[in-house]
Amino acid sequence: METGYLKLFGGVLILSAGILSGLYLSRRLRARTAILGDLILSLTALQNEISFVRAPLGEAFLRLSRIDGEVGRFYLRCHEGMKRLPRPSVYSIWEESLKLMFEPMMFSSEEYDAMLSLGRELGTGDVNAQLRAVRFTAEELSRIRKGAEADEKKKKRMYMGLSIIAAAVIVIAAA
Repeated sequence: METGYLKLFGGVLILSAGILSGLYLSRRLRARTAILGDLILSLTALQNEISFVRAPLGEAFLRLSRIDGEVGRFYLRCHEGMKRLPRPSVYSIWEESLKLMFEPMMFSSEEYDAMLSLGRELGTGDVNAQLRAVRFTAEELSRIRKGAEADEKKKKRMYMGLSIIAAAVIVIAAA
C-alpha cells in the first residue's frame, strides 16, 4: 500500500515540475517582450536627451536609470561606468553593461548586436550620427519586438504542452 502512495506522490511531483517548467519558460518569453518594450521607450528618451536637453551621456544615463527593472539597471551601470577613472570609452562601458544585461537564452544575438552597434556611435562628437543610430536601433528593436510577440503567443502554448507531456511520459514510464 505504501509504495502505491509513494508512486502517486512522486507522479504528482513530476507533473507539478513539468507544469512549473512550462510556466517558467512562458514567463521568460513574456519578460523578453517586456524588456524589449522598455528598451525601445528608453531609446526614445535617450534621443530626447541627446537632441533637446543636450545633457552629457553620464547624466542622460542617470535619468534613464529611473526606469524600472533590467533596463534601468543597465543605464545605472552605464552611468557608474562613466564616473570611473581613468575614464573608459563610452563603447566599452556600453558593451560591458550589455553583457551583464543580455542572457543568451532570453535574447538573440540580433538584439545584442543592434544595441552594441548603438554603443559604437554614442559618445562620438557628431550629434546627428548619434541621433540616427538611436533612431535606427529603436526601429530595429521595434521590428524584433513584433517577432518576439508572435513567438511568445506561439511558443507559450508549446512550452506548456511539451513540459506537461514530458512529465506525463516520465510518470508513465516509471509506473
